[in-house]
Amino acid sequence: MVLAIFGALPFFTFGEDTMMFKTVSLDVLMLVVLISTLFVTSRSIYEEIEDRTMLTLMSKPVQRWEVMVGKYLGIIGAAGLAVLVLGGVLSLCLWLRIPTDYQIRASAIDERELRNLWETRRCIWRG
Repeated sequence: MVLAIFGALPFFTFGEDTMMFKTVSLDVLMLVVLISTLFVTSRSIYEEIEDRTMLTLMSKPVQRWEVMVGKYLGIIGAAGLAVLVLGGVLSLCLWLRIPTDYQIRASAIDERELRNLWETRRCIWRG
């Protein structure tokens, strides 16, 4: 939803709107994943202690460090998946935003304008 809001608002950066959109969106993406990971981690361990599932787990032949490493890797994996999915959404939003920011007609039949669009997209992705 934040990406949609940022996509609709102009940044007034004298031709660098796409770069500003990319930078701000990446910052928001990382902040959202960081905060959600923090809350999920603290809630996960607390609920297992409160529901006494941790006691059941500790009665098995599993070391404490193995439990914590398993929880850590699971949460990091979920955060990585969230970054991957949200990064894909950001890439799609950026891909669709480029023609309008640089005033290129994306539906043009002219080969030169289509080549210009591809070059602009490639430069933005690298930079």
